[in-house]
Amino acid sequence: MDILTGRRAAERREVRDRFELQADIAVAVVQAEADELRRKRDALQGVLDEFTERRRGRNDA
Repeated sequence: MDILTGRRAAERREVRDRFELQADIAVAVVQAEADELRRKRDALQGVLDEFTERRRGRNDA
């Protein structure tokens, strides 16, 4: 392997590593956003359930 071939291989590894890091960061961001959306959905479902129970209580009386 000559110096140029070794340099090209190193450059390819560097590019590959950079893309892998960017992909890992993107996945972490999407997972964090999904977790936040799940928390919001659960909170909204709790509010909806509470209103539904209150409404049932009024209809039963």
